[in-house]
Amino acid sequence: MNIALVQIQSAAGRISENVERHLELSAAAEAEGANAIVFPELSITGYEPGLAQELAMESLDLRLAPLKAAAETLAIAISVGMPLQTNGLPLISMFTFFPNGDDQIYSKLKLFVELYKRAKALGASCVIASAAKSQKDIVDAHAHYSKASKKFSIVTAFANAVGPADNFISGGRSAAWNENGGLMGSMNNKEQGLLVVDTTSRTAQKVVR
Repeated sequence: MNIALVQIQSAAGRISENVERHLELSAAAEAEGANAIVFPELSITGYEPGLAQELAMESLDLRLAPLKAAAETLAIAISVGMPLQTNGLPLISMFTFFPNGDDQIYSKLKLFVELYKRAKALGASCVIASAAKSQKDIVDAHAHYSKASKKFSIVTAFANAVGPADNFISGGRSAAWNENGGLMGSMNNKEQGLLVVDTTSRTAQKVVR
């Protein structure tokens, strides 16, 4: 399976603009042979917790319709980050649109070990982390994912943003590790584009856009 990890700087609060950028990168991922594309945390709105209540979206928000259509047209699963509207505080969520027209919502949980155990039990070959990590947190994050990949003998893919976000600077360095914890490939802390991970050959190819 080929998974395109996206590294971008989303425009804070500008949903329509961000959706257009998502569509552009989804087409680029399909052209690179990807079966799925995964964007960073809160990629549709930008990582701006202070604006989350105002920007929170419903699962059937019509502004996401172009992404749902693109998943079907391009035959690629598209996973985007957004704040999900609830009766209380918004949830940090990932919306995935599948080529067959189905969609799925995953809301963030801090259950690291259980997540890996569940993935192994389901026979998954890869765990994907869509994150918002600052520049100062990246070294620890890379060490963390490398260790987890080796401990659970599974590929880990990590998609992160770049540029200003909330009260920090996103650290980029989206990357992937093989089941031995070895780094398969990484982007730097500034460039935008794709890291296309082949979970079969355990290789990763960077596409700067």
